[in-house]
Amino acid sequence: MASPAEAPAPRGNVVLLVVLSLVAFGFAKLPWLVRGLDAATYLGRNGGFLATVPLALWVAYARATRAGARALVVVLSAGLLLHANLALHRPGDANVLALMHLPILQWTLVALAFLGDGWRERGRRVEFVRFGTELVIFTLLLTGGGVILTGLTLWLFGMVGTHLGDWYVKNVVPWGLVAAPLVAAYIDSRRRGQASRLGPRVAAAFQPLLLLTLAPFVGLVLYRGAAAYQQREFLSAVNAVVVTVAWAILATLCEGGRSPRRTVIDALTLALVAVTVVLDGVALWAIVGRIRSLGWWPSRVAVLGTNLAILGCLAGVGWRQLGFLRGRSPLAAVQAWIAAYLPVFAIWGGMVVLILPLALTERAFTGRLRAARPSVEDACVYVTEVSDIAAVSTRSHALAATIDVINGTPYGIVAAPDGSRLYLPHEGGRPEVIDTATARSLACAPGPEYARHLVLAGDGRLAYGSGRDRVTLVDIDSGAVFAQRGLAAAGDIALAGPSLFVAAKDDLIVLDRETLEVRRRVPLPFAGRLAATPDGTRVLVTRYGANAVSVIDAASAQVVRTIAIPPADGQNPYHVVLRPDGRSAWVLADEPTPGPLGLILRGQWESRLIEIGLAGGDILRTIAAEHSLGLALSTDGQRIYLPQGFSRRVTVLAGGSFEEKITVPGFAYGVAFVPRPCVVDASPSKPRLPIITRNTCREAGPPPDALSRH
Repeated sequence: MASPAEAPAPRGNVVLLVVLSLVAFGFAKLPWLVRGLDAATYLGRNGGFLATVPLALWVAYARATRAGARALVVVLSAGLLLHANLALHRPGDANVLALMHLPILQWTLVALAFLGDGWRERGRRVEFVRFGTELVIFTLLLTGGGVILTGLTLWLFGMVGTHLGDWYVKNVVPWGLVAAPLVAAYIDSRRRGQASRLGPRVAAAFQPLLLLTLAPFVGLVLYRGAAAYQQREFLSAVNAVVVTVAWAILATLCEGGRSPRRTVIDALTLALVAVTVVLDGVALWAIVGRIRSLGWWPSRVAVLGTNLAILGCLAGVGWRQLGFLRGRSPLAAVQAWIAAYLPVFAIWGGMVVLILPLALTERAFTGRLRAARPSVEDACVYVTEVSDIAAVSTRSHALAATIDVINGTPYGIVAAPDGSRLYLPHEGGRPEVIDTATARSLACAPGPEYARHLVLAGDGRLAYGSGRDRVTLVDIDSGAVFAQRGLAAAGDIALAGPSLFVAAKDDLIVLDRETLEVRRRVPLPFAGRLAATPDGTRVLVTRYGANAVSVIDAASAQVVRTIAIPPADGQNPYHVVLRPDGRSAWVLADEPTPGPLGLILRGQWESRLIEIGLAGGDILRTIAAEHSLGLALSTDGQRIYLPQGFSRRVTVLAGGSFEEKITVPGFAYGVAFVPRPCVVDASPSKPRLPIITRNTCREAGPPPDALSRH
């Protein structure tokens, strides 16, 4: 397809380029000139306009676009600017997605300025693809050169005792950033008439590298199964890769002045199209699965539409490219399909930016989400943080209340059987009590003191505490001590049958649950966290250093099975929770040790969530998750809640697939599920009760050394 002849650029465009760049620089400096204007918010909403609006105006002038088309570009730019700052100012998933898709419409403005009255001509659209590719490449080159020039300038002036760093970064660097696209467009305009463009050639050079990277990656994803890749992060990364590769494919196929003969690059392009279509299909399968299990939500609508739009484009390109390689159709047919399909991306971007935030709000989706998930009980998840407790609704995944903690950082969180109270064990004092009906701290329970681990029995009045080298049985309301036993290195505890099991480094100590007399010592190196089956017949013990989980018969206190964790699935198990039916257990472990290259390229540390079948001791499935410090299950066992430390999030899994990530105010490390609705706190900055002091929680008890040891 021959490109249309282009008119020479008008004179004086260099002056206009400088003026437009200075105007854009002035608008970029507004947050530092106008008091009360947040720089991050302002630039987040308007940064794209600072680059594309001056570029569109310069392109319209340089290409002698008719006055009507120029006016249309100005009107649409003003409308989008108002929409971004007025209609999308509220926080929300739909508005965030609209801002993320806003560059599509901003780039459409540049396309209108470039095409003018010839926007219907497919040859002009193909030429715009070439122009866009050139613009991106020249902008990147100019930016890289600007970085080098900045370093050189600061170094030279520093050598003579003049430090320009602060002034240069605040003034010259922003001006260079907004001017780079304009200068790139000017450079491209001086190269008109050259049939062979740099952009398509660079895109074609990267195609073998992209194919070598994506082909094994797609094969690995298909081998492991797409169900393991339903996280938001994976879908976002896949979409970014698909968009980038699709642009490289289109840029290569839109090269002008090329020979109609078939080359190796054409075959590589078809192979890359096929691999990208498969990868896009995997992403589509994953997002459709999330929609079927979790219902509709703005982010899922946006991801689904984007993947469908790209899939349609690449499928058409692949089919016509195959015809070209087989000699049944010319290369012009491929370019004609690309030109005809470009408006689909603009239409979809307009729908996400203009329609999605107005018609498909989170409130509308919340009702559909609840209807799609009728089995979700109206319960509350409590998350321990450094200085407070976050209460999160299981239906809306919204923060319902923040409860102040008066006794310092709790070690964990334990819910009463009826869910009316939460107990926060403290190794340095008594457990703190939280009333779930009022979302307030009541006081500190009379005992047990110095307990790092806490287990409630019966109706919740009997409490077993472990910590400070002792185990205590008390009435948690009155503080009456029924029994106490000195036990070196006493760790996690679990009740099963007539016994209390205590992990103590390399031993599992079995105590009588009433007298706390030692009944048996089971050698068990690296004994860590404990969990008893619902029927009380088995106790599971994580063994951190042994990379295994041992199953103990509660009646005989014998090890009946040791389940090894394969190194490929994870290592160092550190938490375990039984499913309500007792048939399987979820184990938290560290991720497998990466190789030297993995250590260099890795991001944040991860955990492995491993489901173990108790009947045969099999590994049922392994799920990769962000590093998690705790684990809780819903009463029906269908949902898993993982607090994730410094990320300040709680990940929710439904049916073994990632559902949502809930943001909480602070460092999240402990979690408890309570089968009753959260109490919504109407006063987020509530004062602490004056009658409660830290001293009420830290009264001294008998020193541990005075207790008998066995």
